Amino acid sequence: MYKVMIADDEILDLEGMRRFIPWNELGLTVVAAVNNAFSAFEVLKEQEIDILVTDVNMPQMSGLELVQKAQEIGKRPKVVFVSGHQDFHYVKRAMSLNAHTYVLKPMDDSELIGELAKLKNELDEEKERQEAELAYMNIIPAAKNQFLLQLLEGLGSESVDEVIQKQYGFNQLCWPVRVGVMELEEVARAAVEYGNSRNTSPMSGYAERIIQLCGQHSIRHVCRLAGGRIVVLAEEGLTKVDLQVIVDKMMSLVPLIVTIGLGAPVDHLFSLEQSYRQAISVLDDKPLPGKGCVIEPGDVQFNERLGRNYRLIHEMIRYIQENLHRNVTLREVADHLLFSPNYLGTLFKEETGQNFSEFLIMQRMRRAGELLRDPKLKVYEVADRVGYRYMPYFTRQFKETFGMTPGAYRRNG
Repeated sequence: MYKVMIADDEILDLEGMRRFIPWNELGLTVVAAVNNAFSAFEVLKEQEIDILVTDVNMPQMSGLELVQKAQEIGKRPKVVFVSGHQDFHYVKRAMSLNAHTYVLKPMDDSELIGELAKLKNELDEEKERQEAELAYMNIIPAAKNQFLLQLLEGLGSESVDEVIQKQYGFNQLCWPVRVGVMELEEVARAAVEYGNSRNTSPMSGYAERIIQLCGQHSIRHVCRLAGGRIVVLAEEGLTKVDLQVIVDKMMSLVPLIVTIGLGAPVDHLFSLEQSYRQAISVLDDKPLPGKGCVIEPGDVQFNERLGRNYRLIHEMIRYIQENLHRNVTLREVADHLLFSPNYLGTLFKEETGQNFSEFLIMQRMRRAGELLRDPKLKVYEVADRVGYRYMPYFTRQFKETFGMTPGAYRRNG
């Protein structure tokens, strides 16, 4: 039902329109019938009105002034002016305000009904057009993602229509371009555990936040991959240093370790595959998931460190994950591996980009998020399984990580 408001200072005309026009049959509903323009304006401010039927000549504020004031606040209902004056000046003024029709009093009900039916059809057509446009706009991101995936996999054709390239904005790329493959450590691990289903990963919301941040930092083209990875196109002027700044900001805003593998620059849309393959290669060769840095081919510092201390850090992470149900400390891990806590703490920070305690908290919170998906588990049972014996502390830590309480997380998940 479309909403209609009637405004007329003649009470008999007002009641006549309200009672004798078959509004329901027309697919319309009268939400307000007022006898002055001031009251009508208040209604327009408070709610969306689809059709306004108003007398032209009302005291203090005319129907013409009412429509003008409504337009000034961004309200543009379809307007039917009614008037007892067949004055060209009124008609001309009404048309300048985009009135849809002008009906003379005394009105023939059938005339007003006919005009209202036309307006209802116009509203239907506009609604269908808006829905079609919205559906089309919703399709574009998915279609663009698929198109870019094909280019990266070398499945694109150089005969691709220029209109398609223009539609997705690839005709405005600033060459040379480097492909960056971004890995979100927690998303990657969750994707494996949940069968590579992006929608079931508790970290999916963080991935969407990362994509938004990319757009805020001049990264115009982004593509999602399976396994919790995101492809970005780094256009000319966006350096490795710039990307590292972006990565650092991302890690300050979301509880993830973000790593970018960066390919060599290329200067053609259909050469992106080469840069993409290099980016994948350097990312896959890193010694630990979630380095928290930008890695590129020939990165000497990175290659020298490749494999160094990997087994030791891996053992630390394995010990943490196997003992999340207890209050694990760095000293305990150090005693287990026969190293000093200070040495392991420093090494862990260097290799993972995180303090031991930060990493431990993130692992606990990630596991808590997973356990909360099981409705049979009570929140206090979840807390106990990730090493928290004091519920208020668990709740506070969880809220700091996810921005909501465990209960709210479960309801939203």
